[in-house]
Amino acid sequence: MKRFLTLIFSMMLMVLFVGPMPIQAATSHVIDDADLLTSEEERELDQKANQIAQDYDINVLMLTTYYVGDSDVYARDYIESYGEQNFADGYIGYCIDMSDRSYWVDGYGPETLKYFDQSDTDDISSAVEDDLADEEFGESMDTFLNRVDRHLAKATKKYGFFTNIILNKGLYMGMSIFGIVFAVLIAAMMTYSKMHLHQDKKEKTTADDYCDPVQLEAKDEQLIRTYQTRVPVPKADTSSSSSGGGGGGHVGSGGHF
Repeated sequence: MKRFLTLIFSMMLMVLFVGPMPIQAATSHVIDDADLLTSEEERELDQKANQIAQDYDINVLMLTTYYVGDSDVYARDYIESYGEQNFADGYIGYCIDMSDRSYWVDGYGPETLKYFDQSDTDDISSAVEDDLADEEFGESMDTFLNRVDRHLAKATKKYGFFTNIILNKGLYMGMSIFGIVFAVLIAAMMTYSKMHLHQDKKEKTTADDYCDPVQLEAKDEQLIRTYQTRVPVPKADTSSSSSGGGGGGHVGSGGHF
């Protein structure tokens, strides 16, 4: 009996001090079927995505593939199909499909759509375009994660009262201060330059110092004005983008690169 009570007491202590074991995610946040990432990039992206998923309790998904779809954007077809099968409760995801060089940012599920609307996915999609154009696929996924983290921080007010100041106004305030300081420096340099050029000039006190009192010649001046018409030439753009679409419960944006 004593041995039995000792065993029960030991088990109770183990439960109290050890606690429940953490549940490990069954699916990776990064699926690189197109082999566009290095092992180090994949590891770092997965860690970052996992941290965002834990911070905001939302599934984060990044895919690369050679899937041939049915619509004009294969990446959209693939991520919607894969996401619905593996994350039925919702996710925010990003897919690169090399079969037609398309990409798609996709939000799915009622909980996810509380934080991401069409303008948010449009913003994230636009942010990854430059990296994709340079075929910096790992960088584009890192940009995706940064924008997702930014949007979630704003939506959930992670930083409380200071959220808008840090995320929205901080950059503009910094740029404004820099602009003011730069303008003051330029003005000071120009003033100093003008003063240096005219420091040898003396004040004239009489009209005779300015012109000959006897020989005055009138000269006609002709004002010539030249007008130049400039027509903006649109920048060449080989990429295309689209937004919206997809099945029920999806909101997304993307295109081709």
